[in-house]
Parts: sequence; C-alpha cells; structure tokens
Amino acid sequence: MKKLLISTLILVGSMGFVQAQSVAEYKAQIDKLKGDIKTAEAGIADLEKKILEYPGWRFGAAGLIGLNFSGSNNFVTNPLGPQATTTTIGINPTAFAYYNADKYFWRNDGLSILTWQKIDTGLGVTDGTNDLRQTSDLLKINSLGGYKLTRTIALSANAAFETPTFISPKEDVDKVAYLDLGAGATYIPNEKFTLMVHPLSYRFVFAEEGSQYESSAGCKILATYATELIKGVNWTSGLDGFLSYKGKADLTNADNTVTPDVGLHSLMWTNTFGFKVFNGIAVGITSALRYNEQEVNSFNVNPDNGNYEDIKLNVLQHNWLVGMSYNLTF
Repeated sequence: MKKLLISTLILVGSMGFVQAQSVAEYKAQIDKLKGDIKTAEAGIADLEKKILEYPGWRFGAAGLIGLNFSGSNNFVTNPLGPQATTTTIGINPTAFAYYNADKYFWRNDGLSILTWQKIDTGLGVTDGTNDLRQTSDLLKINSLGGYKLTRTIALSANAAFETPTFISPKEDVDKVAYLDLGAGATYIPNEKFTLMVHPLSYRFVFAEEGSQYESSAGCKILATYATELIKGVNWTSGLDGFLSYKGKADLTNADNTVTPDVGLHSLMWTNTFGFKVFNGIAVGITSALRYNEQEVNSFNVNPDNGNYEDIKLNVLQHNWLVGMSYNLTF
C-alpha cells in the first residue's frame, strides 16, 4: 500500500513537471515567433524605404469623406423647427505624383476641402434657402522641383496655386486666387519629413475688381510630416506659410474707405489623424487652421455679406471634418 501511494505521488509529480516543461516550451516558441515577426517587420520597412528612394515615379491618393444626416418630426425643441432636417456632406481629397532620381526630384501635391450643407425647415419654402449649399471651398496645388547638392539638401524652385473660392457660388464672398513662384532650398532627411524654404518668392493675388488684396514679395515655407503614432493610428501634418517682406499695407475697400495696416502674411496648418479599420480604410479626422488677414478684412468690409453685416470675424479661420478615410499608393 505504501509503495502504491509513493508510486502515485511520483506519477502525479512527473505529469506536473512534464506539463510545466511543455508550457515553458510553448512560451519560448512564442518569444521566438515574436522575434521573427520583429525581424520581418524591420526587413519590410527597409525594403519599403528602398522602394521610396528608388528612381522613378510614385503616385498616391488619400482623403476623407464625411456624412451627417439628422431629422425631426414634431420635435418642438429643435431651434430650426419641429419638422426640420439637416444634411451635411464633406470631402477632403488629396493626391500626389513624385519623381525621384539620383541628382534631382519633382514633387507634385494637390489638396481640396469641400463641404455642403442643406437645412430644410419643413415649411415648404421654395426660395432656394432649403437647397444644398456650399459651406467650405479650398483648392491647393503645389509643384516643387530640386537639384540635389547632398542626399538630403537640394536647391529648389516651386510654383503653388491656391484659391479658397474655386467653385463657390456665394455672391457674398470675394473670388480670390494666389499664385506663388519662388526659389530657395529644400531639406528631405527621410521619407517622413520635408521642409522647403524659399526666400526668393513672389505672391501674385488675383481678385475681383474692387476686392481688397495686394501682391508682394516674401518667403515661402512648406513643411510636411507623416508617421504612425502607434500601431493603427497615422498622423499627417502640413504647414504652408508666406511671410511677406512688405508686412502690412493700407487697403482701399470697394466703398473707397481705407483699412489700415492689414497683414499680407498667410499661414495654413492642416492635421489629419487616421484610425485604421482595415487595409486602406480608416476613421479619419482632419483639422485645418488658416490665417489670412486679407481674406478676413475683405469679408468684414463686404457690403453684400448677407446676414453677417453686424459680425466682424477675427483673423484665425478653422475648418474640420470627421468621416471615413482612404489611402492608396501605387
């Protein structure tokens, strides 16, 4: 009996030892596989970097699509009316075409921010106030070419076109467009970051007759950065600035009044965050801050700015959009 008990204890202990040894082996195999995954990811990243640096063309497109619908049925606390419905549609497409060679490069980028909104009070109004109306409207195109002095620094020249009213039907907003031409230097240390500084630049402003804008020489600055903050969360940031050497100017308005000391500088900072859902598709947030004293002054002194005649806007503009985002590269 005693021998049987001892044998049983030895058998149970042996089984536990074997089980513990098996678990330890499984954990060791998991650690090994994790190490293999890290090695593979590092290899993939290295190959992707080589692809980006390889001479030739590279194309891509990304963007954000936002939709918002709401409605009411005898909802008396709705400030728009108990039967009111609202519809908002926003798109933020971007595209690029880059060419890279041993001694030179050519980078082309385009960006647009468009938003439409429809508010139907449910009262059967047919004067057009219930139609889908545009609420934001921006187009930016930039072409940058450079001759490489080193692997990261190049002499460069660029042409940039921008208009915040390229398809706007609103009569209470002055139609305006900017064309920047300049030369200087560009710094590209890696595929994530680009900095362009062109101190020899001139901004041509094209506006409707009687609008309050002025062209000037200045320094054009562009900076872009893109990275993965954490796994599945991407961040893209772009800064576009023009520092006018003239600084400020007295602008004559359409009614012959003069607005003194209007700044001729401009700045736009755009940030996009993408939260990956599955390959190529994510939930995205885009926020754009814009500083342009000439645009704000033109709006403030415009005698046809509709329901805003008693409102004076400040110089900082902000636009944001939340929706589904996409990213394609080929």
